[in-house]
Amino acid sequence: MVLTQDTREVEGGEYEEVPVLDVTLVKVPSANMEWEESVKLEDDFTRDVQEHIEDEQYESSQLQPLMPKVFRLREIQMEPNAGFHKSVRWLQFAGTLQLWLPLYGSEWDEVSPDDFDVKVQEMCVSVKCKIPKTAAYLTDINGNLKDAIDPEQCWFSLEKDLRGPEGEGLCLVIELTKQSPGKPWRGGIFYDRPLSVEPDRTWKAARRGRRKDEDDTFLTSRGWLCSEMEQGQTDEFVSFRLVLDQKKYDECLEKVPYYKMWGLDVSSRYMKLFIRGYEPAPVLIGEL
Repeated sequence: MVLTQDTREVEGGEYEEVPVLDVTLVKVPSANMEWEESVKLEDDFTRDVQEHIEDEQYESSQLQPLMPKVFRLREIQMEPNAGFHKSVRWLQFAGTLQLWLPLYGSEWDEVSPDDFDVKVQEMCVSVKCKIPKTAAYLTDINGNLKDAIDPEQCWFSLEKDLRGPEGEGLCLVIELTKQSPGKPWRGGIFYDRPLSVEPDRTWKAARRGRRKDEDDTFLTSRGWLCSEMEQGQTDEFVSFRLVLDQKKYDECLEKVPYYKMWGLDVSSRYMKLFIRGYEPAPVLIGEL
């Protein structure tokens, strides 16, 4: 998802800049061809898709693998948007960073969120597990950060591994809230040295579980904010563009930052795009 500007012609032959939201999905290699339609949006189909996506959501209390896998975006990404620190994959957003550590092996078969002790300081992350012989495996996700975070706003959960083999594997996911939103972290997340703790700072336990969509503030309805939708494709990508009403967009920005306005759930066959705070009435929902 990318928020940007586009030039549109208005009455009288004049042109103006309007805000737009671009959503781009990557086709799998076997689907590198022209689709007759990007997404099925029939009204009588919407309810079935909504129920299908909700069934695929991964709750931390459930440990069975999801088929297919669902990726959830609740923020706008920024560059550099992804990378690796040893075995940890990280994703960067305007206001947060997510750390993904795959948990492969029989020792993780019975693991639950209660087995983890995840603590943070402004410049440190510490992760421990009650399961014997896991300390060495967790070394890569323990360390000193290259910039400051807000310890009060961090959380962790266990979720299906998004990049692992189908039908196997969990990931420990930790979201770190930046102390300076909108500032990109460059050159990685951790310093490449053993964890060292600042003695004058106290640890804060990360909250267990993702933030619920029901907790988001209502911003506006899709009919007020979205004035047009365009879609297109190449052999490799499918793209959607929402043209936004400038006045309503400005009103939303008075309530939340730009990067907290949108939510996207996407699996290999389904997608759901919505305004945060108005999740039950998606802007776009359907089968790819």
